[in-house]
Amino acid sequence: MKKLLVLLFSLGLTACMTLSPDPKLLTQTQNTSSIVEQGYQLETDINPKIEKQLTGGGIKQLVHKTLEVGLSQANIFASKKPEQYKIKAYIEKASQQAGMSLGRFRGVMIIHYTVTDPNGKTILDKEIETVKGSDKWSIFGAERHMRSRIVNSAENVNQFIAELDKTLKASKAKKSK
Repeated sequence: MKKLLVLLFSLGLTACMTLSPDPKLLTQTQNTSSIVEQGYQLETDINPKIEKQLTGGGIKQLVHKTLEVGLSQANIFASKKPEQYKIKAYIEKASQQAGMSLGRFRGVMIIHYTVTDPNGKTILDKEIETVKGSDKWSIFGAERHMRSRIVNSAENVNQFIAELDKTLKASKAKKSK
């Protein structure tokens, strides 16, 4: 009975905690000037199965905020203008947190990114899968699980921004020829 109460308390505590990005984990290189002169519009969606999980509530907001911080740090886009690139991030999988864990909780995150230019042409359509665990140890399993999701989200966004940066630079170089 005690184990069941501890498990339920741990799950409840995890569900109540909010996830917020850690800017120190976003490691992409910052461009000296924006690559494109347009702004961007960001849309984040999540697989309904994940959102229905007890601990799945804050993942969509975490990924959205992480993308905002990462894109801002990378300096890829100019300020918000009427003609904008559209970035869609669909969270296909985010490992459900375990009630009890003795390790770093290596979670899996799969996000499908679609980027379209202001004309509606798809310039990037990529699925990125990351498997990361917590980078900090805590005696509380819920804290390790939360941290692993933050780390996993940051790693996934880092890979996306690197790919987007490369794609936009190649497109810009092709246009200037």
